[in-house]
Amino acid sequence: MEFVPIFANPSERPLRGLYAVRYEDAPDNEHSWSQFIDKLSDPEYRRVFMRERKTKLLTNGYWGTYSISDATERALDEFLSITDELRDAYELSVEELIKTLNERFKPLDNQKIEEYLERSKAKPKEPKEPWIRLYAVKVAEDLFIFTGGTIKLVKYMDDDEATKQERARLNKLRDFLKDEGMYDHEAYTELEL
Repeated sequence: MEFVPIFANPSERPLRGLYAVRYEDAPDNEHSWSQFIDKLSDPEYRRVFMRERKTKLLTNGYWGTYSISDATERALDEFLSITDELRDAYELSVEELIKTLNERFKPLDNQKIEEYLERSKAKPKEPKEPWIRLYAVKVAEDLFIFTGGTIKLVKYMDDDEATKQERARLNKLRDFLKDEGMYDHEAYTELEL
C-alpha cells in the first residue's frame, strides 16, 4: 500500500493535506482519488449505478422518487461541488485546505468518535441531504488519507453494496496503519512516498 499526494506537498514533514491510497492491485498510475474521479465523472457509470438501484432506491426510496436522469444529474452536481471546493481551498493555501477538510470530514459513525485513525466521511454543503460521500482515515487534524467515494442512496451503509465496499476499504486502511504502528502524526514524519 502506498500513499499519493492529492492536495498536499509530499516534501513537507510531517505530512499535511489530503493523500490517496494506491492499493497493491492497482495499476501504477491509479489510486483511490483517480479511481473516484474517473468513476463519478463518467456519465455512463452514473447512469448504470442509478439504473441498478431504480426499483429499490429511486422509486419511493429513502430520498423519495427520482428519475434516472434527474438522479444522475444530481450526483454529478454534488460530485463537482465537493471536488471543486477541495481544489479551490488547496489553491488558496494549505491552511485553507486543512480548514475545509476538517469542516467536511466528520466521524463515520455519528455516535462514536475514534481516538486514533478516525474513519471519516465527507459530503458537499448542498443540497441539505447530499448523496455523494468521500471516505478517508483522519490521522491528525491536518492529515487525511482518502480511501474512496460513492453515491449513497441509503440511510445505512449496510443497505447497499457500494457503501459496504467503501466501509471495507476504510477498515482495510485503518487496520494496515494500525499494524504498521502508524497511530499518530509522528509516524508520518519518516514516511517515504
